[in-house]
Amino acid sequence: MIRPATAVSNPETQATNSFQSQQTPPNSLDGILSEFDQFVENLIAHGVTVHVVQDTAKPQTPDAHFPNNWFSTHENQTHVLYPMLAPSRQAEAKPIPLELIQQNYPNQIDLRHLPPLEGTGSLVLDRINRHAFAAISPRTSLTTLSHWAQTLDYGFTSFQTTNDIYHTNVMMAIGTKWAVITPEVIPNPEDKLAIYENLDSHEIIEISPAQMENYAGNMLELQSKERDKLIILSESARTALAPDQVRKLEGHGTLVPCPIPTIELIGGGSVRCMIAELF
Repeated sequence: MIRPATAVSNPETQATNSFQSQQTPPNSLDGILSEFDQFVENLIAHGVTVHVVQDTAKPQTPDAHFPNNWFSTHENQTHVLYPMLAPSRQAEAKPIPLELIQQNYPNQIDLRHLPPLEGTGSLVLDRINRHAFAAISPRTSLTTLSHWAQTLDYGFTSFQTTNDIYHTNVMMAIGTKWAVITPEVIPNPEDKLAIYENLDSHEIIEISPAQMENYAGNMLELQSKERDKLIILSESARTALAPDQVRKLEGHGTLVPCPIPTIELIGGGSVRCMIAELF
């Protein structure tokens, strides 16, 4: 996780992120840092090992606390670096986090010369079945997706969405045996069928576009030191879920809601975006 150094609504990303506020409220940095630190404490209290890197003020990287977009880690001590649409987001691959990643994952796959594919924002991964799901958008190139899948030996399902879905992980999440999906934003019946067929080993929990807009699709399954399954989501997402949806998710792990309203407002992302998993 990257602890932010600045608090500003990034003007370079506003055109492709309808979830993001156009304004930065006063004293936002204090609010963001408080929410970030409480989030880290909450994860640690639930037995999650968290590595925190402090971002630097220069170059200014307003979205640095969403590190899952610029790198991912994989088996065989491999890490992938991703091409970002906005120059300020490409600059998030700074020396300190890069050095820490390379120490533990020395085998590098660098895709940054290709069209945009923004990490596990663009890619929602079923790691057990080695299958990726990707909503095509200005931030998610089919060309780079195909190259990524071939390089990492993954199958993939790509699809179109409505409602200006900038990242797949705002409308979809996959755990070991569960998946959250927003079917109403997938207009093509064939796309929808392909997604459901490739999730046939999961219990699917459908959410509405209104719930998605409250980040109910932006969840992540983690494992505690005691090997308990945890489902991380924001407080706004937890509030948006209906009782039957909560019951279904609780059948797969402990829900860990975290309040991050300022981060969600300014950055247009939520808890899943803030965590880059170290496998």
